[in-house]
Amino acid sequence: LKAKGERGNIRNRRTRGRRRRQRRRSRRRRRRRRRRRRSRSRSRMKRRRRSRRKRRRRSTRLTLSFCACAVATRAAPLPPVPLPVPPLGLL
Repeated sequence: LKAKGERGNIRNRRTRGRRRRQRRRSRRRRRRRRRRRRSRSRSRMKRRRRSRRKRRRRSTRLTLSFCACAVATRAAPLPPVPLPVPPLGLL
């Protein structure tokens, strides 16, 4: 077998002479690894989804308030009125 980093290379596996034995071995290993990875990835993805939602809300608040401030400083009467309303409706 190769070093750990090179096991995933499909090109190197195709170039070798003994193909059947390697495919059987790799399938057994993949099944074991996939089961472990799925359980880990589900728990991690739940955490990531929560954090992503929070980040999006924060980023939209900051960008909208920043845009409103920038527009208000440049041109006074019309633009600042419509901008601050939508973030309250979304959040």
